[in-house]
Amino acid sequence: MFPERKLHYLDLKRKAAQLLERTTIPSETFNIHVKKLINDGILRKEDSGGRGKPVYYWLTPRAIKEHILCLY
Repeated sequence: MFPERKLHYLDLKRKAAQLLERTTIPSETFNIHVKKLINDGILRKEDSGGRGKPVYYWLTPRAIKEHILCLY
């Protein structure tokens, strides 16, 4: 299977903008979609809760399986 690959918040935002062929994505819009993906069990979030500390995101095993099987 795929190794767990964590992305920092800004890296994830840049990667999303790149895939959408945009220069940037408004933070409010991006945050709404990230929260939805977390609630739907597609993304996981690692946050120490400290101000200024990095927040990491990664795909859940379920999301990886759905992607491999084209169930999305």
